[in-house]
Amino acid sequence: MKKFLAFGSLAIALLIGGCSGPDSSSSDQISAGQESTVSDLTGVWSDKTVETVDSEDTWMEAVITEGTISIDWVSDGGDTRWIYWVGTFDSKIEGALPQKVVSERNAEETDTALLASSDDTKEFTFEDGQLSYSQSALGQTRKIVLEKQSAGNGAPFSTSQEESPVVEIVDSGFGQNGTFTQGVVIVTNTGEKSVGEFVTVSVNFLGAEGEILSTEEQVESFNWVGQELVLPISFLTDRSDVTVASMDPSVTLSDYGGGNSGRAPLPVLEATEITPNQFGEYIASFEFTNETGEDLEGLRVGTVCRDETGEINGGTSTYPSLAPAGRTIRIDANVTVSGQPASCDAYLNY
Repeated sequence: MKKFLAFGSLAIALLIGGCSGPDSSSSDQISAGQESTVSDLTGVWSDKTVETVDSEDTWMEAVITEGTISIDWVSDGGDTRWIYWVGTFDSKIEGALPQKVVSERNAEETDTALLASSDDTKEFTFEDGQLSYSQSALGQTRKIVLEKQSAGNGAPFSTSQEESPVVEIVDSGFGQNGTFTQGVVIVTNTGEKSVGEFVTVSVNFLGAEGEILSTEEQVESFNWVGQELVLPISFLTDRSDVTVASMDPSVTLSDYGGGNSGRAPLPVLEATEITPNQFGEYIASFEFTNETGEDLEGLRVGTVCRDETGEINGGTSTYPSLAPAGRTIRIDANVTVSGQPASCDAYLNY
């Protein structure tokens, strides 16, 4: 008799202190416009961190693995456990939240457990980082809300399904003057997670037979979402018979997780004039009006030049020492090009 009284006391404590409130169908409605995501629910879950839990000595605890879920009634500060549910479980869910998972009870594990549910199936709802289900005992049905305490490997769990930073090459080309080759690669990003990350461009400069003449690298960083960033990569050889026929660029992006809101976008400037100099090169001139409200020191400017067909035929990089707030400055870039440039653009970066 004392044993059943203990069970009854435990059930009452968990239903009153360990639940979020009466079950409501309205909580299961799918909100319109919620973002689709993929969630891995494997790990340890409990209602200990839910604000409505009043008792520190009794709680519900679930362990989810790939394909199964087991839920215990826990009391005496964790010293006593009673099986409530053991069943199947799809731990990987995809789609707009909330998502529902139906578990089929493992009769062999639960038929002899005095506090186990006798339901053949149990429906779980995952939303906003919480897993909920209905629990009946002593004539009452309540909604239990669990929060994830650790991932399947014991690591702290984050409910946010954050995408990795993404970078892609927009365009590339090169210009050549004697033994000096100036490669240009334009890259862009697709989201906030890329802001503040480091971009590394690696270029294989290739000969007429496809042989690699040199591999060169350049590193930059993104400062705003959707930024088109120019990375000039140069190759200098001491052989006058070496001619670059093509270039093969690749790009990688760091993933330090330091994404931030970034800075105000800077404009892409069109050249006001393109004039030849005495060395057979061209000077592309630009005017930049600093409307950021702050003095800008050490701007990094990548210049891209194109021929009449729109193909990149060279460029360069230049670094103005100061652009005072509210003032207009002139930027002159000595570009290395193959043939005459029809147009040149300057891509500014902080």
